[in-house]
Amino acid sequence: MTTKMTEDQLNTKLEAADGTDITFQELVKESPCYVLFVRHLG
Repeated sequence: MTTKMTEDQLNTKLEAADGTDITFQELVKESPCYVLFVRHLG
């Protein structure tokens, strides 16, 4: 899979498990494992 993150995707509001809105960038900052996962895909 060679998915590339666009600026729109990075700024897309995601809904956290507790219902709080969070941006993709904020999610990545809070999740080092996810960052590694994204780097693996990229």
